[in-house]
Amino acid sequence: MNIAKPLFTWGEQYLTGVEPIDQQHQKLANMINALHAAFQQNYGTSILTSIFEHLSKYLIEHIAFEEAMLERYGYPELGEHRLAHNAFNVQLDQQRQQMESNSCDQKEVIEKLLDFLKGWFSSHVLVSDMAYVPFVLSHMEEAEKQDKPRILVIDDEAEVLMAYQKILGERPNKRSQKVASLFDSGVDEGEDEDKCSLSAPFELTIANQGRSGIELSQTALDEGKPFSVAFIDMRMPPGIDGLETARALRILDERIYIIFVTAYADKSIQELDQAMSHDVLVLRKPFVREEIFQMALSLSRSWSRDRELESSSLKSEMGDAQHDITQSRVDHLLQHDPLTGLPNQKLLLRQLHQLRLSALKQELQAVLMVFQVSGLNTIQEVYGQQLTDHLIQQLASRLRYWLPERGGVAQLKRGQFALLMPMVKSMEDAIQLAGELQNSINGQLSLGRIELDISIHIGLTLVDGESRESGEELLNQALTAMNHRGSENTHHIHCYNYAMNQHSNEQLTLKSALRKASPQHHFVLHYQPQVDCKSHKIVGMEALLRWNNPQQGLMEPIQFIQQLESSKKIIEVGGWVLSESCKQAQKWSDLGNPLQVSVNISSRQLQSGTLQLAVEQALEESGLAAGQLELEVSESLFMGGDPEIRDQLDQLRQLGVQLTIDNFGTGCSSLKSLTQFALHTLKVDRSFMVDLVDNRQSQMLVSAIISMVHALGIKAVVEGVETREQMRLVEQMGADYVQGFLFSR
Repeated sequence: MNIAKPLFTWGEQYLTGVEPIDQQHQKLANMINALHAAFQQNYGTSILTSIFEHLSKYLIEHIAFEEAMLERYGYPELGEHRLAHNAFNVQLDQQRQQMESNSCDQKEVIEKLLDFLKGWFSSHVLVSDMAYVPFVLSHMEEAEKQDKPRILVIDDEAEVLMAYQKILGERPNKRSQKVASLFDSGVDEGEDEDKCSLSAPFELTIANQGRSGIELSQTALDEGKPFSVAFIDMRMPPGIDGLETARALRILDERIYIIFVTAYADKSIQELDQAMSHDVLVLRKPFVREEIFQMALSLSRSWSRDRELESSSLKSEMGDAQHDITQSRVDHLLQHDPLTGLPNQKLLLRQLHQLRLSALKQELQAVLMVFQVSGLNTIQEVYGQQLTDHLIQQLASRLRYWLPERGGVAQLKRGQFALLMPMVKSMEDAIQLAGELQNSINGQLSLGRIELDISIHIGLTLVDGESRESGEELLNQALTAMNHRGSENTHHIHCYNYAMNQHSNEQLTLKSALRKASPQHHFVLHYQPQVDCKSHKIVGMEALLRWNNPQQGLMEPIQFIQQLESSKKIIEVGGWVLSESCKQAQKWSDLGNPLQVSVNISSRQLQSGTLQLAVEQALEESGLAAGQLELEVSESLFMGGDPEIRDQLDQLRQLGVQLTIDNFGTGCSSLKSLTQFALHTLKVDRSFMVDLVDNRQSQMLVSAIISMVHALGIKAVVEGVETREQMRLVEQMGADYVQGFLFSR
């Protein structure tokens, strides 16, 4: 077979001198060459598409890495560079759409794609990137004197230390063996992987006992390479415990951030605060990998900023004129959100304080509005972080356009904004302004080829000369109003009143009670039958969780499930639900009733990476056949593009477990996704039942969903059936199974 001549022959002409960028550029060149070679050798469309997807993913990673590097060094032309990247992303999306289109000649599409990539790569490396090289290299010389933030982990369990290594250590990119073989360019595959993968931002050091951790910290200080963050297990027999270890570390190094990680609740956070004479952070085991990574990243950045500020202060004392510029840059970074460039909470509170003083002197009145994008977590689960970042940036642009001279705007946290508007005459005027803001934001928003339906909920509070609250208290009032859920306001605009404090306190009490609840003692399972529409026999059961709250009695999921799923407690409770459901299903089988049991799975369970193990353990302990267990995944989670979640679902299906899409018709649907898994059933959401009997359009819609599902070889379950007339209609439409209050509550 003739080997195709590569599009790019890597050489010195492409070297920038910025080592990580050169490594990534070389890998990109190899991947483009691999796509070209596969095309020349007439590989099938599926292989070409797979190579292109890997290439696209790595391009996105490269661009994100490059922008983060330029932002870190304060590159003045970053905005222009980012615009060029955005334009490239749009073009790449257009190429992807053409590849996915059945109406296009695939050979012609690939040829155009290769021409596009060839021209872009040469321009990107030789022109665009070479422009920032002198600036970056000059800053890298100074940065090379500093190492990556150093993380210390002290834990006596080998498995836990391995988990930390996976989360915080070096993590090479994954790809399938078949596609990876096409990237081979004469370099050993494993060696190439290590060389070109994007490395973790930490230097990780581990110890299995407190005393060895203390010794490592002393050595690090002696070498001038102190640790920024320490994760410490509370119990490490036979050695000293975590509290004594932390005290010793704090004596050695007062700047180190300390996080206690424990599976026990024998010491409260308040007790640890008092024992350490310092604020402490506590994580409960089993921990979630995203929490560990984000906490390490956030605290390391804070630690690094503290050191930079100390360095800036020293320069100021030495009379270094350059310090004024550096300090101004630091001040700007500390008071602005890096994603949008908007003021952050720190600067907002300063502005709020100044406004209160003005209001007191001039008898003015202002309004503080806070709003949150609804369903932002779902959008990120479905479309990923990069698209969510673009969404937030577009919203920031809309706010700047809507509020050019009316007041100030800030981003408090991801997707949560605040607006401070002076010269407001009354609460009625404030509500009118909030309505205008909603009309400006709500509606369709286009991000490349993705159309999103955006909505916001707003909380507001008045600021005047009579306000005695601090800036923090006023902000908390607006946040409390925003988070208030009341049926009286369908437009999701809430004005703060003092009664909301009681609701907020109730939610905090609920969270606290949930944290203390034991699955074995405080939760119970009820089972709702699934009925065959033809035989009218019970063929399955759905496990429904109830919480026996010691203060409030038996609670329905709607009263607590959102709080539960937003915390890592769902992993513990979810594992218990799996175990108990499988045991109960096996008991039914032993009595001659081999029913299928359905269990709802949350996004946090999937993201924890422990779900497959929990399923295997539940099946093994109960003896239940895998085919009798059905896992229900929400529509938005299933339709998302997270490859790790897709891999986990595929592995679960290979175990023999049945997969079901729950609440179909309420999320972000992609019908193509339905064909990518051997789904057992699809559940039509209960919301369609509300007006089914009287609404002809609802009947046509449900009938169309059932017909579509059947055409794909999937069974249709209709949820929320409460009356015999609803039952009759869905039977006529061809539903396979039904469930609802008609059969059991």
